[in-house]
Parts: sequence; C-alpha cells; structure tokens
Amino acid sequence: METKDILIFAFVALALGIRLYMNYMKKKKGTDPKGGMASGRGEQLRGQPDDYEPYSKK
Repeated sequence: METKDILIFAFVALALGIRLYMNYMKKKKGTDPKGGMASGRGEQLRGQPDDYEPYSKK
C-alpha cells in the first residue's frame, strides 16, 4: 500500500467513526437521527385534546 492509500483509509475510518458516534448520541437523547418522528411520539399526543369529529365534514 502506498502512503496515499493509507491516508484515504484513515480518513474514511475517521469519518465513519464520527458518524457512528453522532448517531449514538442522537439515539441516547431520544431523537431519531434521520429527522423523523421520535420514539416517544405516543407520549407527546396524550396531553393534547382530541378534537377529531368523524362526521363533521370538515
């Protein structure tokens, strides 16, 4: 392996490690890393009033 190949491999390994660590920290906080719904979504909806009226034709 040339020096260039070793540097590229080290950079990729470092970037992958940082990405995995960031995902770990986001999961530890309780948020989804992809920006979607959090795992505790059901907890958030319990405190909201239910204003759904199925036959109101809104």
